[in-house]
Amino acid sequence: GPGGFANLQLAFDSPLVAPGDIVLVRPGTYVGAVLRKGLVVRADPGAVLSGLTFLPPERLRIEAVAAPEQVVIAGFQLDSGYVSVADCTGLVVLENIDAVQPANPNTYYPSLAVEVARCAWVSLTRLQARGRSVSLAGSNVLVDECHIESLDGYSGLSFRPSGGPGIGVQQC
Repeated sequence: GPGGFANLQLAFDSPLVAPGDIVLVRPGTYVGAVLRKGLVVRADPGAVLSGLTFLPPERLRIEAVAAPEQVVIAGFQLDSGYVSVADCTGLVVLENIDAVQPANPNTYYPSLAVEVARCAWVSLTRLQARGRSVSLAGSNVLVDECHIESLDGYSGLSFRPSGGPGIGVQQC
């Protein structure tokens, strides 16, 4: 298919990239973007999501993806960036995401690795979040084969009750 986009946002917004398409992300450092359509985004090893620009979007935002469209985000390393999923009625799958503290202790990074709010169904599979946290609110979320470990003395996984659906955790 079409290719050669300079950044994630250009690929997501391109009329050449339709819902259901696969976007392959090559090794490199990428700043955040906003995704509002069902795509499969597969990152090669060495593809890093960074938020070092301090300009919006400092994260990969997946928002308002309507059913029956689905989003799959797979294979990214999160350096100073994070993933935010909000207001989706379509399935969102985050798999094989590695969110670690940057090697340089002087590097800014958010404490969040993943934030999910007001979504019908989100699957977190093989998420590694060491020194980062995951926030879940008002969503159905399946957490499967994940390692979430906060290093700041607070819970690495937070649930905010909002009167919404429940949460499922497997392989604890």
